[in-house]
Amino acid sequence: MPIPEKDFYTLDEVAARWECIGFDKSSFLDLATKDLLVFSIYRRDIGTYRQVNEVGDVTSITTVFSFTAENYRRDGIRYLKAEDARRILEAEPGKEVGASGYYLLPTRTRESGTASSNLYLTASDLGVSLTERNRFESEHGYTSFPAGFSRLWSWAKEDNNRAVITWVCTGAAAIVVAGWALVQFIYKCP
Repeated sequence: MPIPEKDFYTLDEVAARWECIGFDKSSFLDLATKDLLVFSIYRRDIGTYRQVNEVGDVTSITTVFSFTAENYRRDGIRYLKAEDARRILEAEPGKEVGASGYYLLPTRTRESGTASSNLYLTASDLGVSLTERNRFESEHGYTSFPAGFSRLWSWAKEDNNRAVITWVCTGAAAIVVAGWALVQFIYKCP
């Protein structure tokens, strides 16, 4: 049984997967502008935590308690509006941009929306869920063959792997020559 895939991928991971088809991180802005890919964040708001805010000389401490039933699981993936994702991707590196809200489902319907929150995000907070990545790849005809071939090619180009390739090619050539000699011997004998 194969190892299950993760539910959430960072933009770096998605860009690396799509690199073989000419995709780089700057392409995410175009996808957000055209609302072709639903960007998401991973929020873990389960349990008890404390938040400390310091503004000038004033420090405020907020403690949030979360009591949940046994075996309760709340998915931490939240989906953003295309406009919010675009603004976050356009911002300077490390600059936090406020999101107007988020959704529990990638369809981003009114029913799955949450109340507006004081949520400030950077481009490094953004990612793509597994279901959204698979939907996008299926809809746009992406196959994993180019990605696998790209990884194989990258491996073959590394200097320390050339000795292995030389041994494999030499062995394959020896097998072909020996096979040809065997065929010649078999067909020349009465």
